[in-house]
Amino acid sequence: MRQLQINNKLKLFYLFFIIPILSFGQCEEGNSIIDIHTNGDMFSTAENEVCISSSEGIFNECFSMVSGSEDYVYCLEPGNYTVEITDSGYDGITCNFGAINHISIDIDGIDKFNLDCSSSPSINSSWSIQTFQFTVDAPLISQVSGCTDSNYLEYNSDTECETLIIFGCTDPAAFSYNVDANFDDGSCVPIVFGCTDNGNDLNGAGIVNDDDGDGLASFNYDPNANVLDYSCMSINFAQTQCPPLDFTYQNTGSNMTLFVTSADLLSDIGNGTVGVYFLDDSGAEICGGSASFTGSPIQISANGDDATSAEKDGFSSGETIIWKFEDDNGNQYNLDISSTAPNSSGPADVFSLNGISFITGISYEAICGGDDNTLSDGQCPALDFNYTYTGSNMTLFVTDGDLLSDLGNGTIGLYFDIDGQEVCGGSASYTGGPVQISASGDDSTTPEKDGFSSGETIIWKFEDDSGNQYNLDITSTAPNSTGPADVYSLNGLSFITGISYEAISCAVEGCTDSDYVEYNPNANLDDGSCFYEVVLGCTNENATNYNELANVDDG
Repeated sequence: MRQLQINNKLKLFYLFFIIPILSFGQCEEGNSIIDIHTNGDMFSTAENEVCISSSEGIFNECFSMVSGSEDYVYCLEPGNYTVEITDSGYDGITCNFGAINHISIDIDGIDKFNLDCSSSPSINSSWSIQTFQFTVDAPLISQVSGCTDSNYLEYNSDTECETLIIFGCTDPAAFSYNVDANFDDGSCVPIVFGCTDNGNDLNGAGIVNDDDGDGLASFNYDPNANVLDYSCMSINFAQTQCPPLDFTYQNTGSNMTLFVTSADLLSDIGNGTVGVYFLDDSGAEICGGSASFTGSPIQISANGDDATSAEKDGFSSGETIIWKFEDDNGNQYNLDISSTAPNSSGPADVFSLNGISFITGISYEAICGGDDNTLSDGQCPALDFNYTYTGSNMTLFVTDGDLLSDLGNGTIGLYFDIDGQEVCGGSASYTGGPVQISASGDDSTTPEKDGFSSGETIIWKFEDDSGNQYNLDITSTAPNSTGPADVYSLNGLSFITGISYEAISCAVEGCTDSDYVEYNPNANLDDGSCFYEVVLGCTNENATNYNELANVDDG
């Protein structure tokens, strides 16, 4: 707002922000000029006041009239205004002695209001207030023709909507290049040459390519490859390149005993033979013990070195135990002992003379043939993927189906927090292709929290069709996203280009057989700790029916 006050000496004043008006009548474009000219009598300073205000509250100014002529000029923004002229004496302003007393209002040079000795009412009549209302109209906005549909490339330009946006990879050098796409959505996947024969499963290109027709993944299958380079070697070919393992060993008279008490630890790789190996004086791997696996618990004796002989023919104290497995088809695996029961005398991957170890966890890696999987123990309760659609959301795109291909088919869920409880706010099935998920926002019209709040962390989870569960971590998003994919933003849009994952384990180790004293009702993974079978009876030595064999009192 600016005011220009001009008196008989044409003095220049400034109003608000101290912005100078360089010449009379100069205002910002779109504003109007109001010129209030007054000529009062000798009582005006005490009795007469002029106020101008806007109903929108953008302007409010008052001044007292004086004896003599004054001009008050204001620059007004568009709005509705009222000018009030008050006379506290209720007797008007004198018109005697040829007085030219008056109050006039011009807007943009046009006379809009006049109160003088000849007006009706006249300036010298009995009045307490005179009111004048007017409107400063907003300037007309010239229309600009053009495209107003955001689904077209020409959106917000002065041309017609002609080219419909097609999302996709626009890089011709990328594997996922879409020749029809004209708007890059961050889905470009680089070309990776390698063996894409994954038998009857989807490979890195998102297709089934059983190159040799054997229904099995090639030995050198590359899950990251998406362009076949004809380097694939069949499982059978790979097996011919690996000689069978030697499971013969020498009983040296001293050993360590190793128990695989749960057959499930090896059930995924089928029947075969487990061997434990030490290094001889030349560095060669020599079998120090072995046992056949046919789907039942096994016991292996790892033989110690015979100190009375010159050659090294067994394990030395503290030596690493190398575990290997060969199935009945010749596929070979390195075994990794991931855990042992608390009642073991030591770990199962280091030799301890006369030691005993109960093995509760095994993972494996294919040497020749076989699948590259990790055994998973401790099934979790199924995730709840049901959610409430609240009418507001954020849209999340997993444009590259390969980001989750290692986990197999399943369901993705997005979870928000209510007092420490994770509640689903959106979900979508994953079958190897791109996925779109809507994360529902909280409905502010209901008292309960039923969706994500603005800025709230989005918890990503995945459950495959076998019930295995994973925490997902969004590692990167495409530049054309409106924000990150792990923080909720109302009406946000995020294209996800990177995902890492971590398995969720609900395993509780312990004795799972209720017929044993050590039984743990909370355990879902047997760790071989069941030792003493329950014998019911009276355990009170002073009782006549005392049973010295009983270990659980039956009352």
